[in-house]
Amino acid sequence: MMNRLAALTAALLACAAFAAEPAPAAPAAPAAPSATAAAIAAAKPVCEKPEYPGRLADQSKIDRFNKKYKAYGDCMRKFIDEQSAISKAAADAGNNAINEFNAYVKAVNEQAGSN
Repeated sequence: MMNRLAALTAALLACAAFAAEPAPAAPAAPAAPSATAAAIAAAKPVCEKPEYPGRLADQSKIDRFNKKYKAYGDCMRKFIDEQSAISKAAADAGNNAINEFNAYVKAVNEQAGSN
Protein backbone atom coordinates (compact mmCIF):
# COMPACT_ATOMS: atom_id res chain seq x y z
CA MET A 1 0.00 0.00 0.00
CA MET A 2 2.84 2.37 0.84
CA ASN A 3 4.53 1.78 -2.53
CA ARG A 4 1.30 2.64 -4.35
CA LEU A 5 0.93 5.81 -2.32
CA ALA A 6 4.54 6.81 -3.05
CA ALA A 7 4.10 6.13 -6.77
CA LEU A 8 0.84 8.11 -6.86
CA THR A 9 2.46 10.99 -5.00
CA ALA A 10 5.43 11.03 -7.40
CA ALA A 11 3.08 10.99 -10.39
CA LEU A 12 1.01 13.84 -8.97
CA LEU A 13 4.13 15.88 -8.22
CA ALA A 14 5.36 15.34 -11.76
CA CYS A 15 2.00 16.48 -13.15
CA ALA A 16 1.98 19.50 -10.86
CA ALA A 17 5.45 20.51 -12.01
CA PHE A 18 4.36 20.41 -15.64
CA ALA A 19 1.02 22.12 -14.91
CA ALA A 20 2.85 25.24 -13.74
CA GLU A 21 4.37 25.72 -17.20
CA PRO A 22 2.31 26.80 -20.23
CA ALA A 23 1.56 24.03 -22.69
CA PRO A 24 3.64 24.10 -25.87
CA ALA A 25 1.80 24.91 -29.08
CA ALA A 26 0.65 21.82 -30.93
CA PRO A 27 2.26 21.27 -34.33
CA ALA A 28 -0.02 22.06 -37.27
CA ALA A 29 0.69 18.78 -39.06
CA PRO A 30 2.99 15.81 -38.67
CA ALA A 31 6.46 16.41 -40.03
CA ALA A 32 7.17 15.03 -43.47
CA PRO A 33 9.96 12.49 -43.79
CA SER A 34 13.32 14.11 -44.27
CA ALA A 35 15.04 14.12 -47.63
CA THR A 36 17.58 11.67 -46.21
CA ALA A 37 14.83 9.23 -45.22
CA ALA A 38 13.31 9.49 -48.69
CA ALA A 39 16.69 8.91 -50.32
CA ILE A 40 17.33 5.86 -48.18
CA ALA A 41 13.89 4.43 -48.94
CA ALA A 42 14.42 4.99 -52.67
CA ALA A 43 17.98 3.64 -52.79
CA LYS A 44 18.45 0.93 -55.39
CA PRO A 45 21.65 -0.56 -56.71
CA VAL A 46 22.82 0.79 -60.07
CA CYS A 47 24.90 -2.27 -60.85
CA GLU A 48 24.72 -3.56 -64.41
CA LYS A 49 23.64 -7.19 -64.65
CA PRO A 50 25.58 -9.01 -67.33
CA GLU A 51 23.63 -11.02 -69.84
CA TYR A 52 24.47 -14.72 -69.68
CA PRO A 53 25.84 -15.77 -73.08
CA GLY A 54 24.49 -19.31 -72.86
CA ARG A 55 26.19 -22.70 -72.49
CA LEU A 56 27.21 -22.87 -76.12
CA ALA A 57 28.95 -19.45 -76.25
CA ASP A 58 32.56 -19.25 -77.40
CA GLN A 59 35.32 -18.77 -74.87
CA SER A 60 35.77 -15.02 -75.50
CA LYS A 61 32.07 -14.37 -74.70
CA ILE A 62 32.33 -16.51 -71.57
CA ASP A 63 35.47 -14.62 -70.50
CA ARG A 64 33.71 -11.25 -71.00
CA PHE A 65 30.70 -12.53 -69.10
CA ASN A 66 32.87 -13.76 -66.20
CA LYS A 67 34.58 -10.36 -65.98
CA LYS A 68 31.24 -8.51 -65.98
CA TYR A 69 29.76 -11.06 -63.55
CA LYS A 70 32.59 -10.38 -61.08
CA ALA A 71 32.15 -6.61 -61.49
CA TYR A 72 28.41 -7.01 -60.87
CA GLY A 73 29.04 -9.00 -57.68
CA ASP A 74 31.59 -6.42 -56.46
CA CYS A 75 29.16 -3.59 -57.18
CA MET A 76 26.32 -5.33 -55.32
CA ARG A 77 28.54 -6.07 -52.30
CA LYS A 78 29.61 -2.41 -52.20
CA PHE A 79 25.97 -1.29 -52.36
CA ILE A 80 24.99 -3.73 -49.60
CA ASP A 81 27.88 -2.57 -47.38
CA GLU A 82 26.92 1.09 -47.91
CA GLN A 83 23.27 0.42 -47.11
CA SER A 84 24.23 -1.60 -44.03
CA ALA A 85 26.36 1.31 -42.79
CA ILE A 86 23.48 3.74 -43.35
CA SER A 87 21.09 1.39 -41.58
CA LYS A 88 23.46 0.98 -38.62
CA ALA A 89 23.92 4.75 -38.35
CA ALA A 90 20.15 5.25 -38.36
CA ALA A 91 19.65 2.55 -35.72
CA ASP A 92 22.42 4.06 -33.57
CA ALA A 93 20.84 7.52 -33.88
CA GLY A 94 17.46 6.12 -32.86
CA ASN A 95 18.96 4.29 -29.89
CA ASN A 96 20.83 7.44 -28.83
CA ALA A 97 17.58 9.42 -28.99
CA ILE A 98 15.85 6.78 -26.86
CA ASN A 99 18.66 6.88 -24.29
CA GLU A 100 18.56 10.70 -24.21
CA PHE A 101 14.80 10.68 -23.72
CA ASN A 102 14.97 8.03 -20.99
CA ALA A 103 17.68 9.99 -19.16
CA TYR A 104 15.56 13.14 -19.37
CA VAL A 105 12.44 11.37 -18.04
CA LYS A 106 14.50 9.86 -15.21
CA ALA A 107 15.91 13.28 -14.29
CA VAL A 108 12.46 14.87 -14.32
CA ASN A 109 11.03 12.07 -12.19
CA GLU A 110 13.92 12.40 -9.72
CA GLN A 111 13.39 16.17 -9.49
CA ALA A 112 9.65 15.72 -9.06
CA GLY A 113 10.23 13.17 -6.32
CA SER A 114 12.63 15.44 -4.42
CA ASN A 115 10.19 18.37 -4.10
